[in-house]
Amino acid sequence: SIFYQDDTAAYLQLAGWSPSGQYLAVLRQPKRDYDVVDICFLRRDGTLETCFDNIASYRLLGGYRLFDDFYSITWSDDEQRVYFIQNQNPDCRLEVVEADIETGSVHRTLYEHAGGCASTPPTFHLSPSQRYLARYAGRDLITSEHTVAAYAREVLTIDLLTGDQYNLTAQIPPERGPVAFCPGWSPQGRFLSARIYTEPERPGLYAFPYRPEVVLVNPTGQIVHTLAADQLAAQGIDFVHCPAWDADETGFYFLAGAYDEEWAWRQSVSIYHYALASDELVEVNLLQTFPPPSKFGADKLAIGPLRVSPGATHIAFSYLSRMGIIGVGILFPDGEVLQYEYPHPVGSPLWFSALVQE
Repeated sequence: SIFYQDDTAAYLQLAGWSPSGQYLAVLRQPKRDYDVVDICFLRRDGTLETCFDNIASYRLLGGYRLFDDFYSITWSDDEQRVYFIQNQNPDCRLEVVEADIETGSVHRTLYEHAGGCASTPPTFHLSPSQRYLARYAGRDLITSEHTVAAYAREVLTIDLLTGDQYNLTAQIPPERGPVAFCPGWSPQGRFLSARIYTEPERPGLYAFPYRPEVVLVNPTGQIVHTLAADQLAAQGIDFVHCPAWDADETGFYFLAGAYDEEWAWRQSVSIYHYALASDELVEVNLLQTFPPPSKFGADKLAIGPLRVSPGATHIAFSYLSRMGIIGVGILFPDGEVLQYEYPHPVGSPLWFSALVQE
């Protein structure tokens, strides 16, 4: 069924629920001007609460970042205020602002970045507590997973309370290999995650022939946990995607899999779960195996991102068919995978949030 329809929109992208599930944030590329982006907020019955129009330039921020998890919206505890990035100015200055969802007005600016119109702008992720701001910058990184980790090479965090800044990338020893940070904070804001590509002598794709490991860093840049390359290799894992966190931050799910012996094509893709306290890595479900001669991809290649349902009973993900069509897959507790495929582009899936009552 149709939850919400906007005839003024050329494209809509889900941006996430408020903490209680009362509001849903949606990014809109309007038909009136294809070079701007609006943010709209819907009530859980699908009716419109308010929109902030022309908050940013589609071209300046980069459409692929806006619609690939690199645009962040954060909420206050009472859900009356919302925090997002805007650039409503001729000099392309980016601002992280606090706005009132009921009045549709911007209250204050928390942070400004004056990078100018000629440079490629960074993107920002505000922590759930609104204390730390993570700034993602640097050139794009194409990893051996065929994915572009946009603006993930250099991450700086800013303590908005004290003004202190921490270069997270510089604190990771360069001898460990190239680093690709994943977008956004863990649910409670304790961690940012990154993938490090080790073993430069290993053959691979796109000039990144490395085995991955996953590290968690705190807001000031210390590595506080590592899912080591050896542990991943012990389960035959050659590539990993970014974490999909448990709500209590005790662990996370992720897509991972293996290449053939020559690293020319993928042999398998699975969903795994990793528990931080026990250091336990478990394969939840093998989604696909690709026998020869399918060197040009599978009929339905899971590409993520993973979306874990409330209660962690089901897992949704995007997949790419051999014909280039994006679909949605849902993993059920019994291991069955239900697939939906559409003849037109679709965004990442998002579960309908359970309403939290006080």
